[in-house]
Amino acid sequence: MKKYIKPFILLLLLVFFIGCEQVVEKPEKPTVSYEPVDNGAKLRLTWTRIADVDGYYIYVDGIKDTALPSYTTSYDVSGPAKTVGVSAYKKNEESERWELDLTPVISEVSVYGASDPDPNHPSGLKLTDNGAIPLAIGNQANWPDLDYIFDDRGEFAPMSIVNPGDYTTPHYNDKGNAVSTMASGNFDDENIAPPPGVYSTQRKNIEINGVYYLWLDRNNNGYSTDDNFGKILIKAITNKRVDIKVAYQKVKGLRWVKTD
Repeated sequence: MKKYIKPFILLLLLVFFIGCEQVVEKPEKPTVSYEPVDNGAKLRLTWTRIADVDGYYIYVDGIKDTALPSYTTSYDVSGPAKTVGVSAYKKNEESERWELDLTPVISEVSVYGASDPDPNHPSGLKLTDNGAIPLAIGNQANWPDLDYIFDDRGEFAPMSIVNPGDYTTPHYNDKGNAVSTMASGNFDDENIAPPPGVYSTQRKNIEINGVYYLWLDRNNNGYSTDDNFGKILIKAITNKRVDIKVAYQKVKGLRWVKTD
């Protein structure tokens, strides 16, 4: 009987050690940085390599989009998307996901044509990470913050969106903000602003139900990763009042404006 005990114990030990070898720890969460590339058409994700993993997953709008080998430390997401993410995996274990929210900030506000005499009716618009803010253009303290002016006077009639940096008297600021020609789709269908070259920095006559792209070149130096992009829907124009819906991409230099 004793001659069978030793092999049996060895077999148990072998099973034990094999079982231990199959335990896989959950990989650590990737540390990721990001930057727009290709003039804002794509988003480059770069991460620090994690030791002893099988690879990485790229997520786009919450869906696993791409699997990458372990030696890869960057990836260009073509988009457009509202979220992107990166996780590390080893066998069946997946790390916590790093994720970036790219949903534009949406605001619905009213502004007024510049000919409106009521000082409480703002004709200017400032776009921020917290939303669109109407500003009175008659208050000189607002001039540095103006991103666009809604003007219905003279050559701008019946209603135009105008870059404040294009005025000479008064000269509101030195910005080079721009507006595209009217897009062909509705607000939610338009997901990526066009590249520089299809905008007018001077003015853009607007129409009810029209959708236009916004390029905020506040430094007035051509495209850079300091710029912002957005889109605007002209919901209604009633007398001098303009009701608008604006989507503003917070990630500088990125032209994605997906809202649906």
